[in-house]
Amino acid sequence: MSVENGKVCCNCRHCKRIREYSQIDEREVTVCHCEIDHCYLGCMEVMTYWCRHWAKEKAKEGAE
Repeated sequence: MSVENGKVCCNCRHCKRIREYSQIDEREVTVCHCEIDHCYLGCMEVMTYWCRHWAKEKAKEGAE
């Protein structure tokens, strides 16, 4: 299962978080897009889904 082994879209380096202006709510929101499939990822997909292109995020400098 993807959740048990940590492979979900939210920790994949292909999941890009983009700040956009929502005309519905008239405020800035953060949305997630898959840079491989070029699709929008909703909350359920980001927290539960993973695909064969899943790739671990690169470690940030200074992180232990």
